[in-house]
Amino acid sequence: MAAFDEAEYLAAVRSGDFSKLLEPQRRLLDALLGNAALRAGDVREVLGELTESAARMLEVGRVGLWRFDDTRGQIECLDLYLLDDERHERGVVVPRAAAPAYFTAISSGQVIAAENAYLDPRTRQLGPSYLQRYQVGAMLDTPVLIHGELAGVLCHEHIGGERRWRAWERTLAASLSECAGLVLAEGAR
Repeated sequence: MAAFDEAEYLAAVRSGDFSKLLEPQRRLLDALLGNAALRAGDVREVLGELTESAARMLEVGRVGLWRFDDTRGQIECLDLYLLDDERHERGVVVPRAAAPAYFTAISSGQVIAAENAYLDPRTRQLGPSYLQRYQVGAMLDTPVLIHGELAGVLCHEHIGGERRWRAWERTLAASLSECAGLVLAEGAR
């Protein structure tokens, strides 16, 4: 999938042609929900396509889909795409005790746009064990809902220093989270 074109997006905003704003997300959602692997019950493959597409569209080094456990005491990575390495990982678990402020923030269901993840009060507790280890400088985390209930978070992680998250990036990230929720709901059928 082609990279998200900010200039084209902003031109569509100015013109009022909102169909152009949703076209990349619509194409992605159609591809994900139409994937034969999803119909066969293989959610992993489809989630991999989603995280990979998200990384390319937002040009971030890491995109991970994390799901809460039943008690919301931890999140587990269902799929993490590493753009530079072009590979996927899964299974990492982050307990609430490691970053209670982060868990409070993601549990609120609000978008977290941490332009400096080391200084942002919502994300800084992730510092030594996560941010430094993976060289994450900024995070754009959006809630994933299944049937209207918070189920997890889609994390878009910028490698390196700070990054100012623009409005179109926040909107796109939220749309990608909606796609993730639909895929997870479809896979649970």
